[in-house]
Amino acid sequence: MIKASRARSGTRAAAITLDGVSNPAGIIPYPILLSGTIARIPRWEETSFDDHLQVFWLQNGKEELIYENKYPTGIVPAEVTIPITAARMLVDGQALIYYIVTAFEFPDRSPQKPLIIDHTQRPIEPLPRPGFSNLDIYGYYTCGTRPVLTAGIHLNIPVQTLALEGDRFSLEVQGFRSINGYPGEHDEHVVPEAKATYSRDLSIEEIDHGFAQFVEFVPCIKPLIDNDSMTAIYTLARNGKIIGRSMAALARVDRVIPGNLPCYV
Repeated sequence: MIKASRARSGTRAAAITLDGVSNPAGIIPYPILLSGTIARIPRWEETSFDDHLQVFWLQNGKEELIYENKYPTGIVPAEVTIPITAARMLVDGQALIYYIVTAFEFPDRSPQKPLIIDHTQRPIEPLPRPGFSNLDIYGYYTCGTRPVLTAGIHLNIPVQTLALEGDRFSLEVQGFRSINGYPGEHDEHVVPEAKATYSRDLSIEEIDHGFAQFVEFVPCIKPLIDNDSMTAIYTLARNGKIIGRSMAALARVDRVIPGNLPCYV
């Protein structure tokens, strides 16, 4: 608690966040438009005995106060949550959400968070799973894999019935220190250096017949040694909006030969 006599210093109003809205441009995913979300405001750094919080929604030139609360005892929760209902997001277009916190009789305005509301978005459709090439019968890449792993591998991308010519295909490959692609409760099994993204605009031939996406040994495979794994997930985007996402494909990696160093080091 800061004494009321202390001089004002710095800005108390940190940025506001919305659950499920991570796009830098503020595009609200279609499912969130249907279900609503939660806006979150972290407790401001300096609290007093007369704190006053006001949350505003600005759209089409109209500013609306959507939440207000006073904290006369100076007891402010670690996080203030404000429901943002589907009804609040009915009108397409750009909106801004922000808040003003007044403490020690000084108002501080938070940064304005832009939001893009677009109900013409298509729901993200499930896409057929990609397939790792040349796995053994147990789903492993090993020192006996042929072609040798240093030559890279291929992901087989199936026919894309949802796609149109020019749609953007993006494949993300990620490695893990677990046998089943489990990232860990706090991402402790993720191998940051074993990651790559491959993107291309699809041709009619690729859409109608599928294609193979090449994945290099470095960086995706080389960091994975003993009972590790990698996953592959791809998305389709149209006009910058994701319209489909695949289930994850899994490959296990075991490059240890008993009594010897790992192969391909």
